[in-house]
Amino acid sequence: MLRNVSAVIYRMKRRFGVTVKVYQELQTDPNLATGAMNRDFSFFTIKYAVVLPVRTVLTYLNDGFMTTGLDYGLGSRGVLIDIKDIPSDKTLSQNDTIEYADEHYNIKVLERTAENKSIVLVITKTQEAVVGLQTFNRSLSDDLDISEAASGVVV
Repeated sequence: MLRNVSAVIYRMKRRFGVTVKVYQELQTDPNLATGAMNRDFSFFTIKYAVVLPVRTVLTYLNDGFMTTGLDYGLGSRGVLIDIKDIPSDKTLSQNDTIEYADEHYNIKVLERTAENKSIVLVITKTQEAVVGLQTFNRSLSDDLDISEAASGVVV
């Protein structure tokens, strides 16, 4: 049975596998002058993660059979990752951020399969973007300071 599970995961990776990046937060330091949080990240790449359609997630029943069902909300996706594709010195946690197709997702659900052959994730789209090894929140208030914009105006 375990050989069959491995064969199914392998076929899914070969047919539907995409590259994803996993960002892990190293440290968070507050900037006392501005009040902003400086967050440093490291990342690693998983070459063959199986990303499921937006409205489908994997569900494992008690007997180990895999079924599909609806997701937890719009913008959520299911991801199947083979344990062998995760570097030996890394572990996944719900605090990590996933980058897929230039979009960033938070991990909402992280479960190992009963056979410990793969990890099933449910990820939800986030408004934050990890750029390089820094994070910033995309919002109008971060992009425009009204006092600076008005200081050059002469009436």
